Amino acid sequence: SAYQGDSSAQFVDVSNLRSVQVSFDGSEVFQGTDPVHVLDALTALATAIRLGDGAGIQAGLAGLDRAFDRATSAQARVGVAQRLLDDTRPQLAASRLAATTRVSSLEDADMAEAISELTRAETAQRAVLASFATIGRLTLMDFLK
Repeated sequence: SAYQGDSSAQFVDVSNLRSVQVSFDGSEVFQGTDPVHVLDALTALATAIRLGDGAGIQAGLAGLDRAFDRATSAQARVGVAQRLLDDTRPQLAASRLAATTRVSSLEDADMAEAISELTRAETAQRAVLASFATIGRLTLMDFLK
């Protein structure tokens, strides 16, 4: 079946204290609280023009003016949301850099610790092997001394 739309607004969090509206209800632009849908107003206006109906033309133009006002209002809301995103972008970039730096320092610290632990284990292994080599060279006569 065809998508029928959704009138609920969608918001995206851009910080702990801010969210931005990223979807808008199209029916608010096309009709809103106006009694006539903008497409019906256009159809009626075209008919009035064909018939030379002055009152119909005036009513159609008034409907288009109201639709233009709704579109301008929606455009302003989109502009405000875009401005908020633009204003937040540097802060988000700085936060991302700080987080990446923090992760990198944690990973580097773990790597250094792992190398240090490996070096200690290798040293212990060499010491054990050296002691076994020494014990292995001893003969029964060495123990009887």
